[in-house]
Amino acid sequence: MKKFIFIILFLSLTSSLSASIDFSIEKVNTFAFCQNYFSNTTMVVEPPYLYALTSYGLEIYEIQNNGQLQKISELPIKKSWEFVKRDNFLYVGSIAISHFDPAPLYVYQVDVSDKYNPSITQTLEYDNFSEAIIPQIVGNYFIAETHWGADYIYTLPELGLYGIIEEWNMYLQPLNDTLCINFIEASIFDLYDNTDITNLQYMTTVNMYYVHGGYSPKQFKSINDTIICVSGQTAVSFWNISNPGQWEYVSHYVPDVHLQIGTNFSMYENYIILSRFDGLELIDITDIHNPQSLYFCEFDNDSDVEYYIVNNNEYIYIGAGMSGIGIYYLENEEISFVENYYEYPSLLSSHIFSNYLFLQSSQGIYLFDITDPFQPIELPTCLNNAPLRSLVGYDSLIVVYDYDEIIIKIYNITDPTNPILRNTIDYLTFIEWCYSTIHFDDSEPQVMYLFNETNGNIIKCDISEPGDCPILFTYNIINTNSDFIVRDGFGYIFTPYTYPQHLYVVGGLYNNEPEIVNTINNFTQFVDYTPFLRRCGEYLCLRSSSFIENTKLYSLDDPLNPELACILDRPSTNSWPNVYDNLLFTKTHNLSFVYDLDECNGDTLQHIDYFEGLFMMYGFDFYDVGDTHYLFVTEQSSIGVYEFSYSYGIDDEPEANEHYLTSYPNPFSTSTTISFAGKINPHGSSQIKIYNVKGQLVREFGFLRLRKDYGVTGDLGFSAVWDGRDEKGKEVGTGVYFYKIDDEDGFVGKVVRLR
Repeated sequence: MKKFIFIILFLSLTSSLSASIDFSIEKVNTFAFCQNYFSNTTMVVEPPYLYALTSYGLEIYEIQNNGQLQKISELPIKKSWEFVKRDNFLYVGSIAISHFDPAPLYVYQVDVSDKYNPSITQTLEYDNFSEAIIPQIVGNYFIAETHWGADYIYTLPELGLYGIIEEWNMYLQPLNDTLCINFIEASIFDLYDNTDITNLQYMTTVNMYYVHGGYSPKQFKSINDTIICVSGQTAVSFWNISNPGQWEYVSHYVPDVHLQIGTNFSMYENYIILSRFDGLELIDITDIHNPQSLYFCEFDNDSDVEYYIVNNNEYIYIGAGMSGIGIYYLENEEISFVENYYEYPSLLSSHIFSNYLFLQSSQGIYLFDITDPFQPIELPTCLNNAPLRSLVGYDSLIVVYDYDEIIIKIYNITDPTNPILRNTIDYLTFIEWCYSTIHFDDSEPQVMYLFNETNGNIIKCDISEPGDCPILFTYNIINTNSDFIVRDGFGYIFTPYTYPQHLYVVGGLYNNEPEIVNTINNFTQFVDYTPFLRRCGEYLCLRSSSFIENTKLYSLDDPLNPELACILDRPSTNSWPNVYDNLLFTKTHNLSFVYDLDECNGDTLQHIDYFEGLFMMYGFDFYDVGDTHYLFVTEQSSIGVYEFSYSYGIDDEPEANEHYLTSYPNPFSTSTTISFAGKINPHGSSQIKIYNVKGQLVREFGFLRLRKDYGVTGDLGFSAVWDGRDEKGKEVGTGVYFYKIDDEDGFVGKVVRLR
């Protein structure tokens, strides 16, 4: 390689180099909207339309003559929780999903007069200490109910502030235009006349405890002018309210299985349809004094949870957590299942390979071409509608659990549109299959580890060839619930359900002779009794099962003794953090906090930024288009696409001086000799310090040998060899590095490392 001699303007530094990171992120796209319904769900039928609030926002459907649904519009709304409807407006309350979210809460007024283009027309803002804003319409007024503060009364539809209910424990629920109730304690309610909304008149206390017990009723619906139906989880009851000041008990019905929480019944003619945990039950209330069960229909998906039930005449719609909207039909006093409607069911995990995104859902795997992140294209795949779950991606492989055959399958996705079944693992018992997790070691890509979380069993499989996966070894040292990671031939086993928790370091994995090489007692020092262990980039990550303890990262530079690198100032509550370059992204409910890992110093690491998703964040996948960075986020009910950028800048702009430098070779791959000629103190004990572009010290040499070989009086020359390693002996990465002479002038040069 040709020798380079530079005459350079060098930086004269008065202090050590330092750098600051400039980071920015913004959401640029949202796609794959899911029909998943949780406890926040609200559904309203006003034929021929059905309005539904999912965890990502509002959807409007047109009900077809055969009862089927056609989605005609959607409106993403952050942290949407519940809504009420009056005329052509919806009033949507929001919820504080995360304790760490500084953003306020809102009520959104949504104009739905154009069903194909709903739009937010007004927004009301509240302090987020309220936890949630529950919208109610009482009489001709809208009330924004808060959990821990005053309730606000507004005129409709102008939303002009009309009054305030100061009592913090008022949770009004309307019964009709003039009556509302307020929860007091278990199945006991106060009844109010709300004719004057700013001056509520107490009428009586209604005690339903002897019918509903501790399962307080949540739903109240008038059957006619005098009879009201009330439901909790254990019973539905009927009351005569012809004299509002003195309710008269009529009858009640107790199902064999508890009802769903919240809105758990609907009415049609002389029937009520109960939503139980296991299915729908038809009750005849022709004789209100003696309600009779007529028919029971099991839910189509008995592993799902249904939350909200409405009906349009004989067609019944029920929102489910994983499988969209279930449609059922009532005919001849029998209920039958019609179909589950969804565009995409609930999304669970993801993997990007090349220009393709694999999305694992509750109903199989979806495939998108993401060459253009602004216009992802869904592609057909044989993995869709297949009984495959728990997707783990590793480069050109995806590993999935087949829920029909109870085996583990490995697919080659080199051609993403035509995945090929490469390996199967069929030698696990059902319990082993249920509780085994998949692990890969980047340093040994031709093997895969199966770890049984219930008993600590490690199985190392050979996946170098298609077909069966021969077992290379089976190893167990603890025989108890545990977590496991593997990196560079070392395994780390952690016992979360013992206190204090211990960490076992297992060596000998390369030569298939595992053994404990170190035991670290009381490794976590967590108050939390069930923390979890995973690998995040080059770090061992310890995450709490709650937000009690913040997430910890441990350096594995010394594989036998993981060393605390930092404690994040915010926990990663939903799942494990993800690392891109030296940036770490948490999943903290609906937020992601971003950290610069180069600032790890063994203490608390402060986040440099955060961003907000539509709802809970789960899967993170990074994707680059040229120099542009994208993050694809599984937001429980959609995929959010975020564009981010980052750069480092030297904080203090130095002054320049001219000196002669020689760095040979430059660029270099294994070692380089750094030489300097200039006026320095010949009696000084000179040193050389090497920094990365962020100003962080990488390597410091001791005393350098000085020699007078430049033939200029007072000018001294010296040289030193740098082998491209840091102070711990670890090879540094490709990039630009600066070297600084440790004397009074602080001369600095530049060298490029290539690997």
